[in-house]
Amino acid sequence: MYCYQQPTALQLISNRLESAKYEAAQKRRARIRELRRDPDSPGPSPEEIEIEHLRTAIGNAVFALSIVRR
Repeated sequence: MYCYQQPTALQLISNRLESAKYEAAQKRRARIRELRRDPDSPGPSPEEIEIEHLRTAIGNAVFALSIVRR
């Protein structure tokens, strides 16, 4: 018989936050590369991109926690 233990909702939310942290760093590095190629490129700073991505991830996690709490 096959038995599969599904991760809890909190583990899934934690995993999503962890992956969002790496994605935010990846977006920051991509922006740094873009600025190296074209220093006058319009747009936010690499740190602003990372912060915005992390804010979105945290907002999504808070929303998911509110659903789990119900």
